[in-house]
Amino acid sequence: MSSTFVHIWNLLVSHGVVPSEIHAAEEYWNGFTLDEQRAIYTAIRNKIRAGKFVNYHPVYAIRDNAPKKILQGPVNYRGKSKLPRVPIFSAKYNGSWGMYTQADIVKFHMELPKN
Repeated sequence: MSSTFVHIWNLLVSHGVVPSEIHAAEEYWNGFTLDEQRAIYTAIRNKIRAGKFVNYHPVYAIRDNAPKKILQGPVNYRGKSKLPRVPIFSAKYNGSWGMYTQADIVKFHMELPKN
């Protein structure tokens, strides 16, 4: 478990999150920068403290509390000369196939090729 994920997971578990989704939530969480993670954690913590609704599915809780500017579309690396230092995979985003990082595939709930 990543060091920052431990904190958000403990917060969500204390709220009553669905524990079977821990791996999906961690992978989704790791797709955000440290500053984005801090903003999401703070938003969730403040909502819980105020008694406001926080989704019990951890991926949705994280997504719903990400600042909207963070949720801009993913980078399609198909045809790009500069590639990321992580593996990229074929996935469909908004009806078009492209090459994306695993973090973006999870973050944006992309469709994967059928085998």
